[in-house]
Amino acid sequence: MNKLPSVPPAPVMELVPITPSLEDRAFQIRRAHDDVAAAILTAVERALDAGLQLVAAKAEIGHGRFALYVTHCNLQMRTAQNYMRLARQETQLRELIAAKANGVSYLTMPEALRAVTKLEAKKKPKRRKPGKMLALFGRR
Repeated sequence: MNKLPSVPPAPVMELVPITPSLEDRAFQIRRAHDDVAAAILTAVERALDAGLQLVAAKAEIGHGRFALYVTHCNLQMRTAQNYMRLARQETQLRELIAAKANGVSYLTMPEALRAVTKLEAKKKPKRRKPGKMLALFGRR
């Protein structure tokens, strides 16, 4: 029988960790910062998109089963409600997003929710105190 010649084992090379240069680190930092800026820029728009989908789903599903659907979407009900609040003010919010972007600024979620709260307050009629209504009719 012919035997194959034995092959000596390959030498074991020790891996030496290579540390990134400061320029490599700067590149990574800039890239991470750009990602953060992009996420901030699109956060409100994505929440608005989710809100539009939620409003449409609620109209299709109906009130009684909507909470279960929100859970199915991996959302808390409060988050879903906030997204839908944004969706109901879509036109005004998109204008605000554009205005902020033109000024080299970003509309954050807290700012968007505060803006929606102000818009909602403008639409609601002010409640009059019962005493004033009775005084209008000469009763008090």
